[in-house]
Amino acid sequence: MSITDNYKTVTVTKATLTDPAGTATDISASLTTSDSIVYTYLPGADLALGEYTVTASMKDVAGNETKDKTSKFTVAARAKKTIPLAPGWNLVSLPAEPASSAINDVVTVADVTTVLTYDPSVPGGWLTAVRDDEGTLSGTLSTFDASRAYWVYTKSDLDLSVDIPGMSIGAAVLPPSIPIVKGWNLVPALSLASAFTGAAGTELDSDRYFTGLTWTRGYRYDTTAEAMVGFVPTSGTLTDPGDGQIKYGLGYWVYARAAGTLVP
Repeated sequence: MSITDNYKTVTVTKATLTDPAGTATDISASLTTSDSIVYTYLPGADLALGEYTVTASMKDVAGNETKDKTSKFTVAARAKKTIPLAPGWNLVSLPAEPASSAINDVVTVADVTTVLTYDPSVPGGWLTAVRDDEGTLSGTLSTFDASRAYWVYTKSDLDLSVDIPGMSIGAAVLPPSIPIVKGWNLVPALSLASAFTGAAGTELDSDRYFTGLTWTRGYRYDTTAEAMVGFVPTSGTLTDPGDGQIKYGLGYWVYARAAGTLVP
């Protein structure tokens, strides 16, 4: 014989959160529920790294009670995005905005000696940062963000490791867009999936990525071969699909016949 409990709704009579330092906090007033079955706790601020213990007591309408049930969870540091580098010049970009866009917070590899980017809105177009005698990248380029692509010169094969937190769902932040001028543009390979979830694919067809733009040719840079690799718009099958794919982590030159907006 089986006995079924039909009393599904409960009242939480106790709820505490014990942090990694062993401090217990009463969170019962911060619990929310729409059905008195599932309760949710949303911290008012980011939790410190480490293991937490939730202790809760509950009672249903029939008077059945469960006391001091515990559950553990761990807050771990988020994984950083890796931007591969090879010795020599690399044309790279970030798939989404970093936690800090200060160039010395993003480019922490000491063997990177020079970083360049092209901005047609500034006189001369080029912004530059060079590593000085104190080991700091300094110059007319002070930021490294997801709005541009960058030429990076390094003496080693150490990769960039960048903290990209992603976009908080419901936050007052618009999806990314990049203004495109008539002529040459140095553009990033942005990933909206990476910005929201960190679960982006590795590449996207260039025709899809540049949808809405009037563009005639694009280039990526092959560091190993020390050569630019070109591709053009196509409605059919590419001769070499690899040349016409936008790959996250890389940067691209694209020539536009008219001004527009790149919307990844």
